[in-house]
Amino acid sequence: MCNAFKAYVSTWTMGINNIEAIRNIAEVGFKHVELWPEIDMKDKLNALNEVIESYGIRIWSLHAPFSGLNIASIDEELRNHALTAIIEYIHYANKLNANVVVVHPSSGYAQSMIEYSKGLEKLKNSLQTLAREAADNNIVLAFENMIDKHKPEKSRIGAYVLELKSLINDMNLENVGICLDTGHSNINKMIPAVEAYWAADDLITIHMNDNLGITDDHLIPTEGNINWKEFINALRLIKYRGPLVMEVNSKGMPLKTLLKLKEVCKKLSLTW
Repeated sequence: MCNAFKAYVSTWTMGINNIEAIRNIAEVGFKHVELWPEIDMKDKLNALNEVIESYGIRIWSLHAPFSGLNIASIDEELRNHALTAIIEYIHYANKLNANVVVVHPSSGYAQSMIEYSKGLEKLKNSLQTLAREAADNNIVLAFENMIDKHKPEKSRIGAYVLELKSLINDMNLENVGICLDTGHSNINKMIPAVEAYWAADDLITIHMNDNLGITDDHLIPTEGNINWKEFINALRLIKYRGPLVMEVNSKGMPLKTLLKLKEVCKKLSLTW
């Protein structure tokens, strides 16, 4: 068990806010969290530091805000608005002694390959800006694979691991890597284990959740159709050393869900 992978928990749906979620997560026995974005995060930094110290919790990562934000937008005003919001979270991560900020590389779908290409160039500009800001704050950025629409022409920037890996490596960004969302991979008709293997050394963190390959259900692992034995074996093959962040929908029952997660962790030989 000493070489087992560790399970962390996203605060998403684990309480009415991050503070309540941290208390619930700590009560069940998990020790590390990823914080979900909140509108009033700036005003809660002191309270968050107090509660994590009180409960012995470590913040591994912050999920950057994404609703209505698009760092790949071809509209400069919209792109700059998104950058400003994410840069704020990089600063918050530094103040909370977190390691990683998870970022969505795009929002919405390009209507043509021309629009896709223009958006990709805007994303490159955004990556450079965010990478510099993250380096100045001792933060690593993890760009998350998105859900695509499966049209004949690929329409979502950053939907696939190989696309993100190529972008990161071509730009030679040392403090930028990949967050693999297993549910997104499954919906995209990819095999999460294969995408993990492809990500290799660029894989920084994982959003671990399950589904049936149709909708983004964020089920507890083993409640969908992802092959978790295959996935864990792929992580061993690439010598992955990061956490598996459980990003699941508690459906209003956080404590019950967290207890189920512990049982699943035992089943998959994960520690916490």
